[in-house]
Amino acid sequence: MKNRKKIIIFGAGGHHKVILSELKKLNDFNVLAIIGKEGNIVKSDAPENETYSLQELDKLSSLIDSNTYGIVAVGFNYLRQKIVDDVSKNLKNLKWATIISKDSIVSPDVSIDEGSVVVSGSIVNTHTKIGKHCIINTGSCIEHENIFDDYVSCGPKVTTGGNVKIKSSSFIGMRSVIQHNISIGKNTVIGANSFVNRDCGDNMIYYGNPAEFIRKRENDENYLKSNKV
Repeated sequence: MKNRKKIIIFGAGGHHKVILSELKKLNDFNVLAIIGKEGNIVKSDAPENETYSLQELDKLSSLIDSNTYGIVAVGFNYLRQKIVDDVSKNLKNLKWATIISKDSIVSPDVSIDEGSVVVSGSIVNTHTKIGKHCIINTGSCIEHENIFDDYVSCGPKVTTGGNVKIKSSSFIGMRSVIQHNISIGKNTVIGANSFVNRDCGDNMIYYGNPAEFIRKRENDENYLKSNKV
């Protein structure tokens, strides 16, 4: 029986259920705790079933050893980055897991950095680079030589052409298609079902077929229906 690593999941909303499903199939980790923001947790194998919240990260330090990893299960890019920053500051010895679904296809020469998740049914093609704490959601097709900077995420069934560049903290809505050789700026949102056939700037919202500029947005403006952790 292989030596399984331990993992702490930060976030107890809907996305953590996806993470749990992928972890179960991989069978590489024992879930030590799933930590929410309200002072209680969904699950804990910690000593005496202690409870922790995102406001009490320092209390987790006694549970962490060289075989303990973390993953942030939060879809909202801004909040995911904030949690990563808070955890890294309080739990300096914690390493970040990279979770690649058994039911995905990832070319051997693809680079996927720490904290990122590739969900079932996704394809990530040759020479693509996925940064830190990204989410490639269910059934997405990321073509050759894409570059996703840190904290980028996409909804289910996103398709990108070759040589697409998406800068940090941007979000691509479900079923959107990005034409080859397109660049999307940082902190930008592409609405669901959009077709992007031209470059997009920073801190903006686009949607439509073809996608049109709608308005500027703030970095912390939530594009999801709920910001529950």
